[in-house]
Amino acid sequence: MKQLRDPAFWQCVRESEDYAEYRRIIKKHYEKNRFHGDIPEISFKTRIRFDIDGDREEFAGVYFRRRHAMTFTALMALIYPEEHRYIDELQEVMWAICGEFSWILPAHLRFSPGDDNDYIDLKAPDTAFTMAEICLLLGDRLHPKIHKRVKDEAKRRILDVFKRGHQNWEDAENNWSSVIGCYTAATVLYLFPEEFDAALERIRSVAFESFFRSYSEEGTCFEGLGYWHYGFGTFVWFADLLLECKGIDLLQGEKIRRIAGFGRRCFLRGDTIISFSDCERHGRLNPGLMTYLHRRFPESVKPVPGWMMPIPEAPENWLELTRSMLYYDPTPAEGTFEPESMDLPDSGQVLIGTGKYSLAVRAGDNNVHVSHCDVGNFIFSTDEGQILCDMGVGHYTRDYHDLSLRRSFFCIGSQGHNVPILNGETQKQGEEYRGTIAHNGNRIELEISGAYGLENFRRFDRVFTHEADSVTLTDSFDPDYDSITERFTTLLRPSVEDSAIRIGASSLEYDPALAPIIQPHAVDLPGGTKTVWTMDFDLPRGLDHVTFVLRP
Repeated sequence: MKQLRDPAFWQCVRESEDYAEYRRIIKKHYEKNRFHGDIPEISFKTRIRFDIDGDREEFAGVYFRRRHAMTFTALMALIYPEEHRYIDELQEVMWAICGEFSWILPAHLRFSPGDDNDYIDLKAPDTAFTMAEICLLLGDRLHPKIHKRVKDEAKRRILDVFKRGHQNWEDAENNWSSVIGCYTAATVLYLFPEEFDAALERIRSVAFESFFRSYSEEGTCFEGLGYWHYGFGTFVWFADLLLECKGIDLLQGEKIRRIAGFGRRCFLRGDTIISFSDCERHGRLNPGLMTYLHRRFPESVKPVPGWMMPIPEAPENWLELTRSMLYYDPTPAEGTFEPESMDLPDSGQVLIGTGKYSLAVRAGDNNVHVSHCDVGNFIFSTDEGQILCDMGVGHYTRDYHDLSLRRSFFCIGSQGHNVPILNGETQKQGEEYRGTIAHNGNRIELEISGAYGLENFRRFDRVFTHEADSVTLTDSFDPDYDSITERFTTLLRPSVEDSAIRIGASSLEYDPALAPIIQPHAVDLPGGTKTVWTMDFDLPRGLDHVTFVLRP
């Protein structure tokens, strides 16, 4: 933080070739998001759009444009202090944000016990913290009324709400308890230091404890790489700020060390990542975060090649971008990356990395927070990417997060994963619907019938036998079933060749007595509608096992 307050740092950002890409990105997003003339109001119709039809994007477009304009205009003002127009533009957008009816996203109001300003969601304290830090960095270059209004609005929308009593996110075993807790504490640290000790004690003892319970003992983030960046990354940057300002080190303990190493182990062959739950199939690591974690935990956060952690082309927020710049290492490691094999029993996962393929297998349970109904699911990836895929996160809408509707979404329900359909039923959601997993030699052994909650289906054993150049999948079950459909999914167009399905350069071999049924499905994913192909095998009654072979 001291470095961010040093004009010499911003002079370096302005002049050094090492920061040329950052300058390009900042200028690009400044021009894209700046307002020419008056800043449009956020209309009532836009504010209530989510309540009408569940659309999140109309409001998000105008809400986040204001915050992007604030972030990139403030950075331009820090890099080019002689250009007074940046301060003029910045003050206008900060004033407009201070005047918003609410800083809470409409999609988050379902958690609010009161009105639109009686809750702290993910983005309200992010907004407050960003303005508070901008005020600190720019100091008297900003008008005193900007400083006062930022403090007044932060008190009304953040501190006063926090002091009224317990909020439900403090018990949330997911990224919310970290993100909201960190931003709230950091806002109080900057603007209301006399209240900070009490706020930190409460957040540490409740919210942070809840957050770390959401991780396995091996450091697995069940929400995926993106939420690891968001939840744990925000915690790291708050911990760094706290260490500098108060001498308190939150980055202590074996579990935190293991969590720090999670990002690296998400990567599979073919420039893809483990996309279980609401995680995208492709991702990158933040260069500043990885540099910082490697310095703090060199034994568990090994260096990764530069291509895995490029400068973020579309930074999410002020905190991510400024810390990426602050800890940027212009000389990252070179070379290739080889995925590792890991047994993660507390996570319910096994990861296999070979010179030809990656295999990620999960059991665990079908808990309902951004997890999918996919006990027994697996990802088979080669240098071509995910051959048998987990399509990952879908397009967020109101219904997507409705617990009564979630498993009807193709990318969430087990019907959209590499798991069977038993007696015409897909898996149920909830912590009680679970499976077991064990890794013995070259055999990964699962039992997954408990994920379906079927009284008349007592056993479904799934065994992966992994060799250097193939994976054999054998499913075993009692022969008195009504129906079993073995299902596999891919984003690559498959074709049948003899007793094999060709998927890219790989093949899925099957018993010639079986006949695959291949169907396309249009699925709404981030970035647009994608075609996902299912490959089904309806088993004749009376079998007690079936075998498939994957060859990269």
